Amino acid sequence: MPANQCPQRTQLNDYLVGRIDEASAESVDKHLAVCTACQTVLAACDETADTLIAALKQKTGESEFDSESELAQALACISSMRAGDDSPGHNVSLDDTSIQDATKFSGLQLGQYRLLNLLGEGGMGAVYKAEHARLEMIVAVKVLADHLTDDAQAIARFDREMKAVGKVSHPNIVRATDAGEVAGRHYLAMEFVDGRDLSQLVRALGRLQINDACEVIRQAAAGIQHAHGNGLIHRDLKPSNLMLTRDGCVKVLDLGLARLHMQSRKEGLTADFQVMGTADYMAPEQALKAKEVDSRADIYSLGCTLYALLCGRPPFSDEKHDSSLRKLMAHEQEPPTAVIERRTDVPPQLSAIVDKALAKSPEDRFATASDFAEALQPFTFGANLAKLCSVAADTKIAAGNTSDLSKHLAMTDTVTSLPARQTDGRRAIFSRQRSWVFLVATGLLGLLVGVAAIVLYFNTGAGTIVVEIDGEQIAAELKGQHLLITDKVNGESYALSVAGKATQRRLPLGNYAIRVENRSTGLRLDAYDFQIARNDRVVIKASVEHPTDGSPVPVDRVVAERVLELGGDIEVSTGDAFLSVSTREQLPSTSFFTYRVRFQSHVELTDDDLESLAKLSRLVDVNFRDVELNDQLVASLARIRQLQILTLACQSITTDDITPLNQLPNLRHLTLEGAAIDDGVAAMTSRLTNVIAITAMHSRLSDASLSHFANMPQLQLLSIVYSPLVKPDLSVLSELSHLSELHLAHTQVVDAGLLSASSLPHVRWLNLDGTAITDQAFEYVANMEALQRLTLRETSTTNNGLEKLRSAKLLSTLDLVDTRVNAAAIETLVGFESLTELLVGELFTEESVRELRQRLPNCNVKHVAASDMGNVAHRISMNEREIAEWAIEKGAILDLVVENRLELADRVGKLPSGDFQVAGINFGKAFYLTDDDFVQLINAPSLNHLYFQDLELSDRVLAHLVAMPKLAILELRYDSTPSHRLEQLRRLPYLTDLTIGGAMVGDEECESIRTLDNVLRLTLSGRRLTDNGLAVLGDMEQLEFVALTFAQVDGSGFVHFRKLTKLWCLFLAYTQTNDAGLEHVSGFQELKWLNLDFTKVGDQGLVYLSDLKKLDRLDLEGTNVTNSGLSALRPITSLRSLNLRGTGITDAALGELGHFTHLNRLTLGARLSLEAVEMLQSQLPNCQIESTHLP
Repeated sequence: MPANQCPQRTQLNDYLVGRIDEASAESVDKHLAVCTACQTVLAACDETADTLIAALKQKTGESEFDSESELAQALACISSMRAGDDSPGHNVSLDDTSIQDATKFSGLQLGQYRLLNLLGEGGMGAVYKAEHARLEMIVAVKVLADHLTDDAQAIARFDREMKAVGKVSHPNIVRATDAGEVAGRHYLAMEFVDGRDLSQLVRALGRLQINDACEVIRQAAAGIQHAHGNGLIHRDLKPSNLMLTRDGCVKVLDLGLARLHMQSRKEGLTADFQVMGTADYMAPEQALKAKEVDSRADIYSLGCTLYALLCGRPPFSDEKHDSSLRKLMAHEQEPPTAVIERRTDVPPQLSAIVDKALAKSPEDRFATASDFAEALQPFTFGANLAKLCSVAADTKIAAGNTSDLSKHLAMTDTVTSLPARQTDGRRAIFSRQRSWVFLVATGLLGLLVGVAAIVLYFNTGAGTIVVEIDGEQIAAELKGQHLLITDKVNGESYALSVAGKATQRRLPLGNYAIRVENRSTGLRLDAYDFQIARNDRVVIKASVEHPTDGSPVPVDRVVAERVLELGGDIEVSTGDAFLSVSTREQLPSTSFFTYRVRFQSHVELTDDDLESLAKLSRLVDVNFRDVELNDQLVASLARIRQLQILTLACQSITTDDITPLNQLPNLRHLTLEGAAIDDGVAAMTSRLTNVIAITAMHSRLSDASLSHFANMPQLQLLSIVYSPLVKPDLSVLSELSHLSELHLAHTQVVDAGLLSASSLPHVRWLNLDGTAITDQAFEYVANMEALQRLTLRETSTTNNGLEKLRSAKLLSTLDLVDTRVNAAAIETLVGFESLTELLVGELFTEESVRELRQRLPNCNVKHVAASDMGNVAHRISMNEREIAEWAIEKGAILDLVVENRLELADRVGKLPSGDFQVAGINFGKAFYLTDDDFVQLINAPSLNHLYFQDLELSDRVLAHLVAMPKLAILELRYDSTPSHRLEQLRRLPYLTDLTIGGAMVGDEECESIRTLDNVLRLTLSGRRLTDNGLAVLGDMEQLEFVALTFAQVDGSGFVHFRKLTKLWCLFLAYTQTNDAGLEHVSGFQELKWLNLDFTKVGDQGLVYLSDLKKLDRLDLEGTNVTNSGLSALRPITSLRSLNLRGTGITDAALGELGHFTHLNRLTLGARLSLEAVEMLQSQLPNCQIESTHLP
């Protein structure tokens, strides 16, 4: 299209909804950049041109034709024609038809396989769902494409994939079942995986919960560790190559790029200047030295994948890195934005783990994938991947994003080539994505009342942001650049915008936040931040919660108070924190929902009590102690539709039918405890179709009970402990293809009871603690082909028994505490090359443990005395190394001082060999410390820094904390602490740094905090903190550093900070600070650093900063500052660092910025062109300029 010719309206419509090719879109995009007339036309384009907006107005449902085979056949034919094949006809044999023709039809035969339907196709071939004719087994069959059958390199690569997949056998890697060639057609048969890949999940659900994301990568790392153990490097790990099955198991896909680590370079696929992998997830050395990559490149890719699952996008996915080459260069040269900066609820320890996985140098990453998996383990608590897959299955994925298992099996040709030179004379063009954004709405600018949804932002070629209005008592209208939501009950209005920007502007793909411009007292959004992704649809639900004064008390509070009255305890969520509550006084004052209820022994529950549980909309976990299991209880439980975990410690059982529990679609874990649990109960339990985990404790289950559990094909975990099993016939469980964990601890099982252990091909974890087995049993256990973890505590296992286990090739965790194994077994233990964790007991000396650690460098060797029973903290006094080992055993991350430098340690193997001091200990989320644990902390000789997340700050805990006189830095997050307790911290004479974050932070806490006379640096993060709290903090004249984030502070309270004459840093990111509030900041003459990122500050506010003569750093990212405001900053000649990313600064500010010759660092946004940035750099040669300019 000529530059001076305007596109037709129909072409603009097609551009608006992404129906034109990339080249045409590029042309239209360039034209729109200079043509205001077309911008106006585009803004006025009829919304009905977009089928998504039209669909929002209509009620959709299933078509009556959806189930007809003719429709499926037609769709397959259309798919084939799209690929370039429009020849009609029916072929009956794969021998005389092409692969492309075959994609239209089912029922074709390939050797022993009957092809049922096409699953996907790509450059390397097609993947079919197929059935083995004789075995009647459903598999996925990958067939090499026709045009590659004469390509020797392609066939060699296909053969390489066959060998790679065939070489491994692990629950977390897709298993190969067959491979061969029929009539010149090469094929590979693999297990058929029913589920979704992780890229689909992220598109459907957005970023994952922290525990789910960590569990996904932990499982993937376990599979990759097995591949590495077999000499294979994957080289293309990414979300789309990780499959999540419906039962919550992660499968690694696509070994098509895998290379044998010891393979001859002459035999390798990688040629000079050829890069194998995917740019978003590729390790630096993979692009630079593709032939020399080792297993640590996969760890980097897993780190990128974890980053994407946590943040919704990979590390370098912004507009600055808009081509493969730029991404590869960034992986090599640029540090990624830390996870914790993109997602504030990520614990610092987890952010550090991601940073370590993404280290530029392989030597600085985790040494092995199992190390990575172990580091993630503490953050997986509460993960429920089966539920995650189920939720995703119920969520429609946006059109254009239809990747699945078969697609990725077929498209194994992920190759990015970097040629040494261009021989065709063409210039390389960096592709960029279209980014014109307009505010459009159902009914455009009219008043919107009672509508189901409002389209808030539409990003052409990318996606749609939808705000759904919940309730008929809410009205909404678009006014200027805001969406106004009005509560018709009390007349209060809320103004929403996206990142506080104008509505009609260029907005690239990426992460954004909806902001509430005025104080939100009742408005509730289910998500404040979101990601704009191509062809995506992001839905944000808005509702208004009215004050409870004079209104009925919320049901969660009523039920919670009743449970506590009965002596039970609950766990609740306020949206900001998860809290354990055992008294009425501990209930949050704000709204909450109850997700766990536990009744103590001998509680008399009425029918009304049981019925009330069904009213808790988010109750997922119920625990009864000493209860009678009767029909009434079963019926009541069956009405808690969202229940996932149920524990019944039964005094007696009077019902003979618990199948009503099948009405609970999410019930997954059932624990039965007590002498009333017998084989009859096992028979009843076997009729539950949704439960995947069964635990029976202190029961009367006999050997025969296993035959009942064998009728539960979905079972994944079976735990029968403290029960009278003796010689169970394990072979009856052989048909349970999903059974991965079998726990028989503290039963009477003898060697003969394990005769048929080899018939359990999928069991990965076998627990035999406290059984009567001898060394003879290991002849049977060693034949369990999938066994990875074996626990043998309190058994009579000897050194001879270990010899018999040598054939268990996948064994990665072995627990020998309180057995008869001693240091003479070192040579045998060293032979277990796949071990990643080994626990030994008191028969091993410290010297022998050190030898084991040296000879098993990839194994975490733990020395646990028998009397400890897993708790190394029983000793009253420990040296620095013992403190470190104890803390790491507890899952902590350490700050160590080694020769006057600070180092991080997260596993025993990373502790320095020489002297060191434990300066800081960071405990993760949901971690409980006993009194003995605190004794060890109190006696730690060098400890001065403690970090807790989700700690219950009780009187007991505070009593221990104040007994640590050397404590200087204390960080407490995500708790709901009564304000009067914090003043006890005054007893810490050296406490100078205090951080408190989460729901606990509000104005009432400030009363206690201001009594802490020694605190010099204070960080508070919480939405309940207002300017009223600042008036209280203004009495802390000693403060030098104050950080207030995510607070409802507009700045008016800073008038009370006049006494803070020592204040040199004020951090106000993500607060409501406005221009008027900055007037009070102008008096802080010692201020050197002021952070106003994502506040409501504009040009007028900058005028008040001109008197800050010592200001060295000013951050204004995401504010309303424009070109006009810059002149107010010129008098601040002390300014060295200025951040203007995400502001309204454009090329027109070039002349003004040129006067800032005193700057050392300047960060600019996308509104400045590349030419302007280059010109500015020439004007400021001593300034480092960073820019996300538009190309």
